[in-house]
Amino acid sequence: MAPTIVKRSPELLLALSSRIRHLLFAVPAGINPVSYSVIGFARLFVAGALCYALGHGYGNRGMRWVERQFADQTPATFRWMQRGADRFGPLLVVVMPGSNIVCALVGYRRMRPMVFAACLSAGIAVRLAWVWVAAKQFEDQLKVALDWIEQYQWWLVGGFFVLTFLQSWRRAAVSQGPPSSPDAAP
Repeated sequence: MAPTIVKRSPELLLALSSRIRHLLFAVPAGINPVSYSVIGFARLFVAGALCYALGHGYGNRGMRWVERQFADQTPATFRWMQRGADRFGPLLVVVMPGSNIVCALVGYRRMRPMVFAACLSAGIAVRLAWVWVAAKQFEDQLKVALDWIEQYQWWLVGGFFVLTFLQSWRRAAVSQGPPSSPDAAP
């Protein structure tokens, strides 16, 4: 629903999701710097803290569940993040403060909560600052994109809905495997 609320209520959009694209579009949509900072920081911090708590609380059981979801095909990026959390956990949190998987992994790896909170806060502050500067730098181009989004918002919502439905349908079909032949032996 982001296309329908980005210009009307950038504050609500950031409260619902503070992804980089939403942070970028909130600036030319007219959000004030205080709301941008407070809402963006709070949203990112709460999500990061929740993922940290899940990683910390579910530990090995949670990690086994995640690995089962990959069905013996663990992506290289996930393996890289696991090694990164072991070797450079605090730096990884600063560099990737919005990554749910990074926050969960450092929780699983038992990073001290105060270290996590400090790294997450620093990373979020840096992210919010550079996105604000980038949005101001490209404000004219972002306004053109916002106008286009506003003009075609319901087409975008419908398109995203169809795309989500097709992806879910495909995943369900893949997880069920190929249909069995009626002539196949039991």
